[in-house]
Amino acid sequence: MANVKIDTEKFYCIESPSGKVLEVEGGSSENGAAVQVWDKVAADHQQWKFIPSGDGVYKIMNKASGKVLDIVMAGITDGCWLHQWDNVEAASQLWSVVDAGKSGIKIRSSLSGKVLDIVGLNAVENGDRAQIWQDVNGDNQLWKLSAARKPAAKKPAKTEEPKAEQAKAEEVKAEEKVEKKAPAKAPAKKPAAKKAAPAKKEEPVKEEAVKAEPAKAVEVKEVAPKDLPETPAAPVEEAPKAAPAKKAAPKAPRKTTTSRKKRK
Repeated sequence: MANVKIDTEKFYCIESPSGKVLEVEGGSSENGAAVQVWDKVAADHQQWKFIPSGDGVYKIMNKASGKVLDIVMAGITDGCWLHQWDNVEAASQLWSVVDAGKSGIKIRSSLSGKVLDIVGLNAVENGDRAQIWQDVNGDNQLWKLSAARKPAAKKPAKTEEPKAEQAKAEEVKAEEKVEKKAPAKAPAKKPAAKKAAPAKKEEPVKEEAVKAEPAKAVEVKEVAPKDLPETPAAPVEEAPKAAPAKKAAPKAPRKTTTSRKKRK
């Protein structure tokens, strides 16, 4: 089978027949992070770039981490897992792309001659690990390269986000308008409060209370007349004493007797 030439300027999704794609577990940027298959979401940790490293030989670099596809412990036996690692110019990091006809491609290790394989026969479960295995033409050894379209997928999201932001901005403006209208009503309430202040001029009520004090003075005058009857009571008792004075009238005849003596 002939090797396939790859456009080394592009990032690709390496897709299995199940529709799942090769990725770095959890989008990790650490050395030793597992390589597995997962549902395609076109994230950076699911995108790979083929870097030329000789005639028909490539290193496969992850877009998110910048690290390359590597065989754990530089293994050459069936079942050795794959992970990502810094580019150290090791043979365990070199791969060739082999044409598999209508079925797609195979990715072969330059170190062992074994091919990129997924644990299990169909590679249909999220998290199934990548490994190397002897070429048996299994479906779990077949791949397709699809150009990553993440930028195109983001454009609708970017256009929708501003709309959401505009909607929020309009809501904020509407709230601000409502708040501005609310202060306009407040001045109307303030004059009402000022009108209530004149109500304090109910001081006339206090004047009435003061006017009521003269009424108390009248009560004092009423008490004074009660003492007046006591003074006339004394003259009434003195009137009977004048009666003996009238009895002194018989003294006149005594004068006549004296006159008679003078005549003798």
